[in-house]
Amino acid sequence: MVKTTLFRNCFISRTSIVISFLFFLINASTPWVNLLEFDLIIQNVKLFDGYKVINNATLLIKDGEIKSIIENSTIDYSASNVVNGKGQTLIPGLINAHVHAFMPQNLKEAASAGVLTLVDLFNASFAATAQRSFRDSVEYAYYYSSGFAVTAPGGHTTQYGFPVPTITKASDAEQFVQDRIDEGSDFIKLILEPGTADDPIPTLSDSVLSRVLQLVKEKGLTSVVHISYRADAVKAATLGASGIAHIWKRDSTDISEVELKTLVDNDVFLIPTLLVRKRILESDPSSKNMKFEQMQKEILKLYESGITILAGTDPPAYGINFGSDLITEIQLLVELGLPEIEALKAATSNISERFRLGQKGYIKVGNSADFVLVNGDPFSEISDLNNVAGVWKKGVRIKN
Repeated sequence: MVKTTLFRNCFISRTSIVISFLFFLINASTPWVNLLEFDLIIQNVKLFDGYKVINNATLLIKDGEIKSIIENSTIDYSASNVVNGKGQTLIPGLINAHVHAFMPQNLKEAASAGVLTLVDLFNASFAATAQRSFRDSVEYAYYYSSGFAVTAPGGHTTQYGFPVPTITKASDAEQFVQDRIDEGSDFIKLILEPGTADDPIPTLSDSVLSRVLQLVKEKGLTSVVHISYRADAVKAATLGASGIAHIWKRDSTDISEVELKTLVDNDVFLIPTLLVRKRILESDPSSKNMKFEQMQKEILKLYESGITILAGTDPPAYGINFGSDLITEIQLLVELGLPEIEALKAATSNISERFRLGQKGYIKVGNSADFVLVNGDPFSEISDLNNVAGVWKKGVRIKN
């Protein structure tokens, strides 16, 4: 009887140990891994996944895809394919929401700086087609473009030395938009730029603007309207634009509550392009344009009212580059009052969502392994974004 009891107790004890061990394995988010099974492991890193911050994460990558993200793992792996991210932050590949990339080298410059996606808001369609052929190559940024913009004869964008299609009548809008789609445009850019009283230029009529925006919405595409005046931004929003390119510069007064409500109610996004606005003012200090500080206040007011802000820099205008100057734009957004996490969303997930770029701008299981490792913590000091320690596209390290 004693032996039977001892055997039963021993059996129960051993069974409990086995069950406990299995429970531990199941609930440890698979920390016990075959290191050789994965092409890359990044551990002990602070992670911004496009939405939120995870203070300690381990990522398992195979065949260019993120297979697992383990939070708060206490396991330290050691192998040639392991990167210890202690004291570092991993962020999604950055996205620039406003560029004009005329050469493949522009895509390469961007990628090496951690800007892994470019949104081109005007290019010759033949050049945009050529650029798209590079976007899946590891050393080049992903590339999306509007191709030719919708503009009037003699209007803005017709000054670049190559033939640009133009439009004058609303009845021509359907064919004009279809031509852009047939050329491969990923979204549609429109030009609402009358110039100044001293130097007026042709621009789109209200009827053409309205009809094009209606067609773009029917086709399920994103539309972006270039403006210089706040009244034109309000007009574009009222007529159905998805977003506005540039913070207005030719207004001396602050935005009114009625104007602000119109923009908010129509859910437009704004690409303020602060860096290019700053360089324009620096190049002409006597300019009658809105002062930079007022631009900053307008953007903050828009953000605080719920307008989605996207980070874009408009290179190569005013010598702006395709890489690190996007980090300067992010810093300018923080300086005017956006929280660091919101400024980073402005250069990642916000753009992906508004331009419908799928996986771009996020770090998630099942996504392509496209991310940037920086030394430090940009959520404490945004300038740490300049301290790039590594860039990966499709799981391949393109910068050490």
